[in-house]
Amino acid sequence: EDKIYNIIGLIVFTIITLICVYPFYYLMICTISEQKAVDLNQIILLPRGINFDNYIEIFKIQNLGNAAFISVARTVLTTAISLVLTSYMAYFFTKENMWKRKFWYRFTVVTMYFSAGMIPVYLNNRMLGLVNSFWVYVIPSCLSVYNMVLVKTNIEAMSPELEESAYLDGAGYMTRFFKIVMPLQTPILATISPETGSQSIILAAFKRPACLLPILIVGIPKHGASTIPLDELPITHCAFFNRLRYRLIPNEE
Repeated sequence: EDKIYNIIGLIVFTIITLICVYPFYYLMICTISEQKAVDLNQIILLPRGINFDNYIEIFKIQNLGNAAFISVARTVLTTAISLVLTSYMAYFFTKENMWKRKFWYRFTVVTMYFSAGMIPVYLNNRMLGLVNSFWVYVIPSCLSVYNMVLVKTNIEAMSPELEESAYLDGAGYMTRFFKIVMPLQTPILATISPETGSQSIILAAFKRPACLLPILIVGIPKHGASTIPLDELPITHCAFFNRLRYRLIPNEE
């Protein structure tokens, strides 16, 4: 029975894996296929009329290298800073002696459900001096309330004796956080870190909401992420992105 169960499980998860991987494989073979075959839905498993014209068009975009560097830097900095700040905030919300702990925790969680909207966000960034700055990608994304709740729950599951022993030895909050709490949060931090930085490189390239921030707030080309050059690409001359736009934004003419 165990052998049959393992075989069935292997088959099921193999099918699920293929379903998840195929869209990425499909997009890749579309990039090197001729435009006519792509438009006629003739691309299924193998590319047809292999060529690299799409990639040539992409590399003709000005400031693409600088934009790619900004996207990578944005992802690395946002992920690193967000992990530290999110964990630090979650750590202090676990302390019973924190001033007005319940009030501030509830006040923070409310922001997870309600957004101020596009115009207030823009005005806030302008008042903070972040408009036309690289840091507009990093600072507003430094703290995720949802991730903070996850880390807080994980910290609360720790044995309190670990901190108590360090406290008796004279360790302060910072020492306990970085030397005891933070290393024990590696599994949950590894879980939330891909979610923190994924939009900048993968999703931001093809997702309109991700394009909105740099287009509205970053007007200087040298500060633009990879979303802006790709969004300005002459799509009618690029089969791959033409295919993407029809698939992802069917109502666009």
